[in-house]
Amino acid sequence: MTKRNFPVIVTEHKQEDYYTASSPNIPELDVQGNTFQEAVYQAEDELKDLVKDKEFPESLDPDGLNLGDDDTVVFIDIDDEE
Repeated sequence: MTKRNFPVIVTEHKQEDYYTASSPNIPELDVQGNTFQEAVYQAEDELKDLVKDKEFPESLDPDGLNLGDDDTVVFIDIDDEE
């Protein structure tokens, strides 16, 4: 079993009081939560489904990303169950 590590950008929407999560590696990932932790949990759950039975994309280096003041990068490990 191989673990792959994906950067996920969690954005706080202060005026609307929620968080969104997306990944530069997996464009289909677009989830939200009422809290930071909930958005990360939703992203992890969705990532597992999105990459299941598919070839894993290469993880991008988040240093080259243009992040806003309300963005935080977290890394989520996903098991490759080959």
